[in-house]
Amino acid sequence: MTLGDFQTLLLEETGRHDLYHSDGSNLGGAVANKGANRIINEAHSLLELRVSHLKTPLWFMVDIYANSFFAELRYLKTIDKIYIINSSGARKQLVKRDYNWMLNEFLPIPSKVYYSDSAPSSTTAGDIWIDTDDSNATYVYSGGWVSTSYALTDAGTPLYYAEIPLALTPEQDTLTLNTFSATFGRNLIRYSNPHEYKRIIIAPPADATFTLQVIGKFKWREVAAITDDSYWLVQYPYLLLDACRAVMEKGLRNFTGVRDWRGEIDETLKGIDNDFIDQEIGDDDHVMSG
Repeated sequence: MTLGDFQTLLLEETGRHDLYHSDGSNLGGAVANKGANRIINEAHSLLELRVSHLKTPLWFMVDIYANSFFAELRYLKTIDKIYIINSSGARKQLVKRDYNWMLNEFLPIPSKVYYSDSAPSSTTAGDIWIDTDDSNATYVYSGGWVSTSYALTDAGTPLYYAEIPLALTPEQDTLTLNTFSATFGRNLIRYSNPHEYKRIIIAPPADATFTLQVIGKFKWREVAAITDDSYWLVQYPYLLLDACRAVMEKGLRNFTGVRDWRGEIDETLKGIDNDFIDQEIGDDDHVMSG
């Protein structure tokens, strides 16, 4: 079921014409709804927070290039494993290390190496700029930015990773990568958007192009277009409908209704979890007998 199909179902089952345009017609068309999508997305969040099973670990794959020592992962909640794949297809699992251990063993990166998607403005001769918007193309400053084959010291095949557990305080949030380096004499390892992305550092820094494979739990993608779908829209649309009803009751401050709908939701989620427990038992038996 797509979002457009579910919008129609939600209107038919609840009669909430106020969540759509004036006459409730053409739900799948170009006319914007008046709050239905907000309720549908909040219902997704309700279900995601109340269940944890095998559908939640997902793959995320991203290429990293020579001189890279970080990767950004959007909507990441938790990391299970990270693998690195070289150009020959060989795959190796990275070892998780403490962030401070990584800093002591491999960082700081030289203070005049800039990582940004635009050319640094405060520069001196010999500064290095790694353009994160152009496959980490590398430049050296000599009256202007000149392409170079510079490589970070001790670069090689990455072996370790660590999550960066901090971002700037609100008071320093306006500092850019370049101004932080100029002010404090070292590079700032910071998020593009700390509320949307998590960043990991890898070491040694890559000396070639690799692919990172991240297995973890990620926040679901919000639905917006009428053609969008999701796990809950496709697999359990009527459970999502119950979650929408719980959200609506909360908006009306009917907390008895909220508790009742959540009770119905939890009963269904128990059955879903039981299915996945059966699958895990079957998988373990297969592995043991194989």
